[in-house]
This record gives sequence, C-alpha cells and structure tokens, in this order.
Amino acid sequence: MKLIEIDTPDTAANNLLYNLEQKMVKSGFKSFKWMVLTNKEHNYLKIDTYLAFMDELKYIREILIDLQFDFSFSSSFDFTNRKELALTITIENIDYATQEEPIKFNELKVPELIDISREELLSICEDAIIPWQNWEDRDSFSSQVLVSDIFGLLSTDATFTVTQDAETFWVSFKNVTQEQINEANTHFLSYDDRDEYLEENPDYEMFIGYGLDLSSYGINQIENGLEVSGYLPTRKRLEDTSGGDWY
Repeated sequence: MKLIEIDTPDTAANNLLYNLEQKMVKSGFKSFKWMVLTNKEHNYLKIDTYLAFMDELKYIREILIDLQFDFSFSSSFDFTNRKELALTITIENIDYATQEEPIKFNELKVPELIDISREELLSICEDAIIPWQNWEDRDSFSSQVLVSDIFGLLSTDATFTVTQDAETFWVSFKNVTQEQINEANTHFLSYDDRDEYLEENPDYEMFIGYGLDLSSYGINQIENGLEVSGYLPTRKRLEDTSGGDWY
C-alpha cells in the first residue's frame, strides 16, 4: 500500500487525526512528535511516535476507545524499538460513525494569544476544583488533577502563554526548569479522590488522571527546553455551571 502525507481536508482520516490530537493535547502530548501518513482512500492512518514513558500507551488506548463514539475503526500498536519507546500506531477502516457535522480540517484557525494575568488564572484554578458528587464525565477526575498541576506551575515564576478556544483556556509553559518543577510540587490544590467516586458509582467509568505529570520528565528533556500545556475553563464557563461539572 502506497502511503502519502495526510493533507486532504474533510476526510475520515483527517478528522479522526484532528480529534485524536485535540484529546492528546489535553493529556500533555505534543503532535509534533508524530509522523503521520495515510492512504489514497483516507481510511487508514500510520502514526510513528516516541513515548516519554510506557504509561502513555495506556492514555492513547483510552483516547481511541473514547473516539469510537464518533468514528468506527480498528487499531493496533507495535514497538519498533522498545528501548527508545518508538511506537507505530496503525488505525484502519476509518469511517464516520455518529458525527453529523465533521470538522473541516482546512477551516481550523490557529488561536491567538490572549492577555490574562497570572493572578486571574490562579483564581480560576481554585474555583475549578469541584467535589466528586458533581463529576459528570469520565475525564472529570483527570481535569481536577490537571487544574492542580497548572496551579502549581503558575505559583512559580514559570513563563506561560494562553490561547482561548471557545470556553477553554489553553495554558502553555515554556522552558520549565527543575527548580520550577520542585517548587510547583509544593503548591497544589486539594481535590477529591477518584476512589470516592467509584465507591459510590461502581457501574460508571472514571479515567485515571496524570495532569502535567511533571515527575516523568528526565534531565535531558528539561535541559532541552521542556514545554508542557493543559486546559482551564474560562470564568464564564465556571459561572454558567454554577459550581457543577464544567468539564
């Protein structure tokens, strides 16, 4: 099968890739780590990437399971170099399942940077922590972990930028140092335990959350200019949910 670069807009493969990348960004993945190819029918994806640690494979599997609510496909994973964690993800037979209005890849716009103070973001983090009784999504616990990690880095002198997408702030930290990571670990927000939710809701699913997972990065990654990012709700989004699950 001859493979080509994936540059054709509004196809099943391109739309699945976009949705996959958007969900992976929320988990701290960076799409520039990927080499992606498709076939001429655009119902096939071959993705070559490197994992920072083995648990990332679990995240990818969970995301692909979630995407099967909107797309139908089959997938497989193959380590081409286990020592370096070089991974090939093969996604085949891609088709729209329930998505009535597919995202048009060529119409996506790069969000512009917005001006928002560190103090306002810290305040949003504090207000974004909600009790487990209000969690309504499988990723609700993960969002709480992420909010706490973002709060930790914002509490340091780490450089950050913010873009806005609908009612979500995307916060990116650049050139994060080991000293900032150490300090961030001393600033955290208390959030409810995932097990509390599962004890009361044994028939429901709640994903494990790893936040920015700052402890997973090695010396080489930090010295090469570590960049991590995550999402926060806007103030309006918090107000609209009135203390409920903003995720």
